Amino acid sequence: MAGYSVTVCLPGRAGADLADALESVLAPFGASADLDWDFGFLWDSWHIEGAGDGYGFWVREGCEDDPRLIYDSPHRQTGSRLSLPGMCAGGPRELLDLTESPALGRALAVEAWQLWHRLAQHNPPALPHRLITRRIQPDPHRSVDFDQVDAQYEAQPLVHAYRAAHPLGGRDPKRYCAKPQFFPGDLAFVGLNAESFADKVVSRHLGGWNLLTLDGWWIEADGAAHHGTCGSACPHRPDAYDTARGNADFATGMYRYLDALPPDTLLVRIYGHC
Repeated sequence: MAGYSVTVCLPGRAGADLADALESVLAPFGASADLDWDFGFLWDSWHIEGAGDGYGFWVREGCEDDPRLIYDSPHRQTGSRLSLPGMCAGGPRELLDLTESPALGRALAVEAWQLWHRLAQHNPPALPHRLITRRIQPDPHRSVDFDQVDAQYEAQPLVHAYRAAHPLGGRDPKRYCAKPQFFPGDLAFVGLNAESFADKVVSRHLGGWNLLTLDGWWIEADGAAHHGTCGSACPHRPDAYDTARGNADFATGMYRYLDALPPDTLLVRIYGHC
């Protein structure tokens, strides 16, 4: 069983019954599909996820409280999920910041950088993971107990103080995955300032590593395209996606495609297993 994620594009009217709309457009690619696929099927379970694991979408500045934004499905064990500030799992395209430099993401990165360096004035320097790893296991050809590495890293006063003070820190790992790109620890040693740190860690290339287009094409990061109307014996090509993508790679091409969709188009990031 392998994990997958996909940005699903839906017409704006689908917001009236989002779960049914997602089930309908995903059905041709699932285990119970009537279509004949060379690969069998692409998914056997899914849920909405992206606001809490850092792979969703940045909200357009000023739209943070819009009720049309979509957040993660409740966790099966813990119930409601926490969200990365300024990030959601989807919503109408017009509410999402699909630019190269999302404002809320950059603000979060700068905040994280500044907080780390304020705390560094009052705590001993923290060793990066690589040095702790080398200290625990100096032989690069032998396996490393990474749980031990993480435990020693987290026990450092500066790291502990940061996690306690930052809005991404100190949360139950079963409900929230603190994304490392907003954890300046290992990057604090490479001579970046707050803005260059934000340049390095804030990417618009989120939303998953697959795309389900508005016209029913499941497109994978390697370029493989599967038409939910035809199955593997398909004479068509995903013209709308190809036109928007141009000669760009998948990540850039996906965002070009999303940028060109009608403003009320719903974009939803789902995660699951296949």
